[in-house]
Amino acid sequence: MKGIARGNEEVQLARNKIGKPYVWGGGDCNGPTKEGQPKAGFDCSGLNEHVTQYNDYRKWGGTSYSYNDAQLGDMFYYSHNSGIGHGAALALLEHRAHVTIISSSEQRVKSVVEDVGNPNLHGKVGNVREEESFIELLRSLAPIDHLGTPLCSTASTLKDSCSIIRGPIAEADFDECKHLFGVKFWGAAICGKAAAKYDIISSGGSLTLTSGTGAMNPGKTASIGGALNAGLFTMTQGLALELAEKRIRVNCVVPGIVSTELWDKMGTIGKGDEQAQKLDAMGKKLPVGFCATGEHIAEAYLYAVRADYATGSLITIDGGGVLK
Repeated sequence: MKGIARGNEEVQLARNKIGKPYVWGGGDCNGPTKEGQPKAGFDCSGLNEHVTQYNDYRKWGGTSYSYNDAQLGDMFYYSHNSGIGHGAALALLEHRAHVTIISSSEQRVKSVVEDVGNPNLHGKVGNVREEESFIELLRSLAPIDHLGTPLCSTASTLKDSCSIIRGPIAEADFDECKHLFGVKFWGAAICGKAAAKYDIISSGGSLTLTSGTGAMNPGKTASIGGALNAGLFTMTQGLALELAEKRIRVNCVVPGIVSTELWDKMGTIGKGDEQAQKLDAMGKKLPVGFCATGEHIAEAYLYAVRADYATGSLITIDGGGVLK
């Protein structure tokens, strides 16, 4: 996986040393193997030779707990060529997690799994807007250590659905608005319900939602999209309290401007070179001086998965955009 930090060999070696001995956030290489090998987790072969399983014996609320899987039931709907979900999945694979992606498009699932070509990446077909069948799918994947909720929809009407994030309310198509809410907002709620009712997430695991900085400063043309993202702020904090008794952390990644395929779908800043130039210009106005890619935002998801002292957190990663 290429990227600013990941392209540096010394940084990569350091990350490998940090990542291998842990199951997303802590633990020593001294745990006995359960019956056989785990169905998901780190590839322990060749590491310390005598170690066959990593266990986590941290304490939360005075009670010891452990888990051996490192599976992320990844709800992001994305293209294998770009996107926040794609960056998060690759970053987790880089840290030897077993990742499961779910999409309503069988073709997309097959394409992503084949093109990435990592044996730790698996795909399932499911529609988050169909509550009963989607929860059954999640239950079939349980126990899941780290679950991420939907970003957006890849329906044929994606252009209209995503345009509600930025567009005058006078021109809003509320049927399209309801579709996007059904995926991003209610999809997150369905994942929370499954975690609360059916214990699909392991004790000590996490649920990560995705919002956007439009919730903080929506502007006059993003009242609906801003409200959608703001609702996820409240859901994050409420679920963090509700799932705490199950020792499940809940956090929310809040990205700003990101160069992804959604810009092509929306068509608001052109395509090709024109789009690249406009994104570059937007990025130069940020304190960091550049526009993020999915790989940059992936760091926030790694933090959400591994930072076991973080729950109810709104993890803003926007290049300093909210400071303007």
